[in-house]
Amino acid sequence: MNRLAFNSKNFLLFLCLSFFLSCNSTEQHANIRVAVAANFYPLMLELKQDFEQLHAVEVDLISGSSGVLSSQIRQGAPYDAFFSADLDYSMDLYEDGYSAQLPKIYAKGRMVLCSNTGTVDLSSLCMGGKNTKIGIANPKTAPYGKAALKFLQTQTCFTELEPRLIYANNINQLDQYISNGVVGLGITAASSIEMKSFLKDYQILSFTEGLEQTFVLLDGKKTPHRLSQQFLDYILSEEIQEIIVSKGYRL
Repeated sequence: MNRLAFNSKNFLLFLCLSFFLSCNSTEQHANIRVAVAANFYPLMLELKQDFEQLHAVEVDLISGSSGVLSSQIRQGAPYDAFFSADLDYSMDLYEDGYSAQLPKIYAKGRMVLCSNTGTVDLSSLCMGGKNTKIGIANPKTAPYGKAALKFLQTQTCFTELEPRLIYANNINQLDQYISNGVVGLGITAASSIEMKSFLKDYQILSFTEGLEQTFVLLDGKKTPHRLSQQFLDYILSEEIQEIIVSKGYRL
């Protein structure tokens, strides 16, 4: 009888210990899923590795144009946070109940007119000739593409420029077009200059309308995941903000 009671106690102790270890293991191997605009993805790859080492957590990154990622969120994609390249996509998600917190700015973008084949200045837009293709990201889904199109529309020669436009799905694809010579000129993110170093010549554009890059926690009406909040606090920390500026962004 005593032997049976002893074994029962041991069994209960074993179950409790197993449950504790299971919970601890879940915490140690916890992960968050972060949707990030294509322009910020190369830098986010570096930042997430540092965060993972600090907090023993895995950060899964999903990259694409802000518009495509926003659509995925609305279709039920299980993302914990969304880093948009503008304010509008984040604000729309907040207003539609996908986040309980207002969007916060983590960076402000800049654009460059660039080439991988020759020298660049603004006159090259209108003087490039009919055969010089100009690449921008898709303005319907990519904030940098929308800003680039608005900038081009301010040029007196836009009527001649418009037929020469080539649209990429997002900034990363656009950078490939520029690097491979698919387009003679491109308007891409200034961060591409710092992070990819493939351009022969470029000129920073003063036009920055619509490039207030924001994030939202995708918690709906619930309390946000503790690790998601930690990750966003990490991105907004003074040290990381300084790194972000060094990679071609503004604050």
